[in-house]
Amino acid sequence: PGFIFGCNSQTMDECLGRGIFGLPAHMKHSASGIRRGSSIFLFNVTDGLLFGIFEALTSATTNIEPQAFSKNPKATSSPFPVQIRVRVSLECPPLDNSDPILNDI
Repeated sequence: PGFIFGCNSQTMDECLGRGIFGLPAHMKHSASGIRRGSSIFLFNVTDGLLFGIFEALTSATTNIEPQAFSKNPKATSSPFPVQIRVRVSLECPPLDNSDPILNDI
């Protein structure tokens, strides 16, 4: 199965730069099916674009990088603590959220 993570224009560069995608703590159960090798996509809610294909390098873990997505460099927990490390698996042009192909997922 594939998984879609969300970001915005402020967090997208950090997601890609760190190779980390994150979720809020209350979504930990939703991420429990992510395993090494899972297909991952990143949806930028600001621009309405879906990016991928990424591959999970880890299963969902808490605070791989505790300072990720935080404005506090001394943070001990990320605002998105359920994290996975990813790499680009296949670089594809982003899909706009109005693309009919997205109706199939």
